Order: sequence, then structure tokens, then C-alpha cells
Amino acid sequence: MTKAAAKRSVGRPIKPAAPGQRFSLGLKVTAEIKQLIDALARKTGRTQSQQVELMVEGFLQFQATLAALRTSLTMLEKDGVELRLYRKGWRPISSSKTPLKLWAPPGYPAIEPGDLLAEDQTSETDAAESAAQPRVLRRRAKTAALT
Repeated sequence: MTKAAAKRSVGRPIKPAAPGQRFSLGLKVTAEIKQLIDALARKTGRTQSQQVELMVEGFLQFQATLAALRTSLTMLEKDGVELRLYRKGWRPISSSKTPLKLWAPPGYPAIEPGDLLAEDQTSETDAAESAAQPRVLRRRAKTAALT
């Protein structure tokens, strides 16, 4: 057999699909698949063609979603979950109650990064009151929040 004979396709040549038109497809399926299509078509009031078209569209959407999910998982594995969370606005929360790193969604608990002050940045009266306490970060009072 020559290469030209091996490359020759079986059946009619494939025509390009024009937008807005519908085309017939010839399909061969097993008896189980045909029975399933018939049952679904009867149940929904569709024709066999409409049911198969719906199933093909659903499968293509599923494949696209799966491909996007694989891409997202690959990016998560590559960049790391923590970096992706941080980029999306999530912030880590440390807690003495659990050794796990907790992540707070954006806007929770409404503390801006500049709202935290170290003890040495507070006023003298605040420093005198908390001199016996260990070095901690405290939330800065906002005048707008008080009114």
C-alpha cells in the first residue's frame, strides 16, 4: 500500500460549518446509548436530534470546564495556594488556638494593613498602661468608625 492510498480518507470530504446553519451528522451508537437517548427524548419532549445535540453541547461544556479547572489546578500547584489566596485579597490570620494558618476573606474583619501599630508607635500614656504587657500589635482606632 502506498502512502497516498493510506492517507485517503473514507467517506465524503468534510465541509466547513457556516455560522447560523444546522448540519446533519450520521452517528452509529450502541443499542444501550440509543435506548438512553430515546428515553431522555421522550421524557423531555425533544426529538432524538435535539436530545443528542443537547448532550453533545453539554459534553463540550464539560470538557471546556475541565480544561479550565486543570489549568487552575496547574497554576495553584505552580504558584502555591497561599500566593494565589494573597493575590485574591485573602490575608493570613495567626491564632494561638490552632497551629494551622487561617485565611480571612477580603474585608474581614475590616482591618486595613495600616491599622495595626507596634507598641513603640503608640502614645506615651498608652505605652505606660501596657508596659507590663508583652509586645503585641493593636488595632488603631478610627475616628470615622466612631462617628
